[in-house]
Amino acid sequence: MEGSKLAAAILGEVRRAVVGKDEVLAKVLLAILAGGHILLEDIPGVGKTTMALAFSRALSLRYNRVQFTPDVMPSDITGFTLYNKEAGRMEYQPGAVLCNLFLADELNRATSRTQSALLEAMEEGQVTVDGVSHPVPQPFLVIATQNPAGASGTQLLPDSQMDRFMVRLSIGYPAPPTRWPWCAAGRGAHSWRGCARCWSSTACSPCGPRPDRSTYPTRCWTTSCAWWAPPGATP
Repeated sequence: MEGSKLAAAILGEVRRAVVGKDEVLAKVLLAILAGGHILLEDIPGVGKTTMALAFSRALSLRYNRVQFTPDVMPSDITGFTLYNKEAGRMEYQPGAVLCNLFLADELNRATSRTQSALLEAMEEGQVTVDGVSHPVPQPFLVIATQNPAGASGTQLLPDSQMDRFMVRLSIGYPAPPTRWPWCAAGRGAHSWRGCARCWSSTACSPCGPRPDRSTYPTRCWTTSCAWWAPPGATP
């Protein structure tokens, strides 16, 4: 299937679960194809988690979900080593992040230490536990959701964490013309299960950036660096 037809098929399936948000869905798909991570910021109940699960279904990605709370430990994310008495050695027990699509639900409710457990996986595609590095499966994607700043029980994500995301989007409530059809169709939290699989993660990989090659020409990189430089920064 051609790329444009495949993208249209994926969006068509995700629209079955998320109604009236075509522009947001298109931006999420673009970020996925570019190999970037996505941050969805909005109030509870607007479909952030449903959108992430719908994309995992349409793309045939193996996903894990963690509901972040203050008591979630870094080892829950990266994994840990456990002594195997029968084998007489320490063995690595994979954490939740070792999957194709990791859904970090309400990321800004976790402690800073737990949030930092995602940094290495998002940037380098691996986790290091007890000095041993373990690669995450490819393709690898993080879709994180967070409640608005100032909401009860939340804290601001640090700049190092925000830097790992390619896009930051807000979904918002459905437009009035789409609210009644959405309710009449009986769509709810499990509507993503009706999405058909359009793409196989074992057959090929998304069009993400190659680690050994620059995605943009030098002129674009120069322009981007100048654009993002804060006022008064040394060029």
